[in-house]
Amino acid sequence: MTKKYWNLIKETTEPGLELTQKEWLFIEPYLTDHRLEGHIYKFFGPLLPPSLKEKLSVQWQSQWLKNHLYLKELQVLNQLSKAACLNFIVLKGAAMLPVLYPDLGSRQMSDLDLLVSGNETIAFQNMLLINGYHKVNSTAWKANKFKATFTKTIQSFDLVVEVHSKLFLSESPDLSWQSTGQDLKVLTPTDHLIHLMGHFSYQHTFLKLFWLMDIDRWIRRYDKEINWARLVNISEKLRMKKAINATLWMTHQFLGTPVPEALHRPLSPVQKIFLTENFIWKTKFNLSYYLMKFDLKDSLKDTLEYSALWLIQKTKQIFSRLQIP
Repeated sequence: MTKKYWNLIKETTEPGLELTQKEWLFIEPYLTDHRLEGHIYKFFGPLLPPSLKEKLSVQWQSQWLKNHLYLKELQVLNQLSKAACLNFIVLKGAAMLPVLYPDLGSRQMSDLDLLVSGNETIAFQNMLLINGYHKVNSTAWKANKFKATFTKTIQSFDLVVEVHSKLFLSESPDLSWQSTGQDLKVLTPTDHLIHLMGHFSYQHTFLKLFWLMDIDRWIRRYDKEINWARLVNISEKLRMKKAINATLWMTHQFLGTPVPEALHRPLSPVQKIFLTENFIWKTKFNLSYYLMKFDLKDSLKDTLEYSALWLIQKTKQIFSRLQIP
């Protein structure tokens, strides 16, 4: 990948960006894989070949409508929660759309992520069930047993709500996430950034580039409000220092994100080898992806524990698919 492709997702695109039709066709699979279709249509529509523009237009329209429905449903859930004296904090996409992506079609959102206090989790889930949601059955394992997924069909779209009782596997009971907001609660700029980076690198190993866009734009939007000392402190408590460092290096290196000089830290030997443009843009789930996934853990103990849990989970999934109905 060359510099011009990074210009497609930078907040401030350098002048003179021109791609040939051949280059657009080359980049198309990556736009789909990284869920960038709506962004490209919105901001580069006039530059697209007609066939690609039409295809991305359909995706943008679908994304706009679905995000509109999600935000309407969020208000419904907010009213239901208040009536039931329950509380939640809005996470990720739904917390960012109003401030970072005013055009609803330009940012993919596949679900509503909500953080609910542990002692209110059952009551909140029952509230969803009473109001037309259905719980999605999935194989739980230690790394995701703190969340439950619910779905509801609205205007032919299957809307998904993920209810989190905590954000990370390594999160201790004494860790208190800070929130802000009058009507709808969201994480503070610092804590939201921690969640975005941990989700992108520690949990999903740089899987989708639109998550890196989120991080870049969030830092630029809240640069003066981010408490970097708290961010470092929490990342150490969560045992995510390597993952956070790698994320900050990546967003600064490839998108020019303003990161404090004190946080410009070297990569690990494994990251120096694999954390390249080619690795970031291309499809994952290969050897380098899994080596990076294990390397991003802060200690050998964490790596071995995660690897064992992951292997057990994958084995269970394989055997469940082999079972005869």
